[in-house]
Formats: sequence, C-alpha cells, structure tokens
Amino acid sequence: VNTVHVNSHNHGAETFYKDFKKETSVNLLIGPVIGKVTCTTARVLLEVDSNAELVGVAIDSKQKAVYACANFKTEEPSVLVFRNLEPATRYQISIWGVANHGSATGS
Repeated sequence: VNTVHVNSHNHGAETFYKDFKKETSVNLLIGPVIGKVTCTTARVLLEVDSNAELVGVAIDSKQKAVYACANFKTEEPSVLVFRNLEPATRYQISIWGVANHGSATGS
C-alpha cells in the first residue's frame, strides 16, 4: 500500500473546490476504508480504476472542514491522510472526484 503525499487545507469548501479545477470521473474499487486514527489524524484507504487527483473532505458537526488531496494511480491501493483534526470529534468523510460518490462516504 502506498502512502500518498497530500496537502491538508482548512478553508471553505467553495474556495477549495474552485482550486480543484480538474473534472474527475473515476470509480472506487476499494474504499473508503478508515484506518489508523490518532487524536489529530486519520488515514483513508482507496483504490481507483484509473489515474486521478482526488479530494477528501472531513466535516465535523459544526461544519468545519479539513481537506486532503492526492494523485492516485490505477488499481494501486493508496492512503489519503487527513491532518489537523480536532481531538474527540466525529467527522463525515466524503471523496470528491469519483463517479460512484454516493457510495463514497463514511464516518
């Protein structure tokens, strides 16, 4: 499993989404699978059917969002890492850039 280098962002979803200009339409083959969680980080395992840049969004109950983006390679399991999460906080995770996004959420 590859760990993908990611950038975490803590600004609004609208601004961040404007920065994410690439139209992506890949399918998830595996995931999202929430893995190694610490007080301030969480790892999400994904595998996609073609090369793509994906954006992960973790939103808490107060609508504060933490973002992570990464490039994924075809049929290679990779890990998206969310950093700067608030301790003892529940997050809803969504993945932007996938065609089957309805099945790509979890908490």
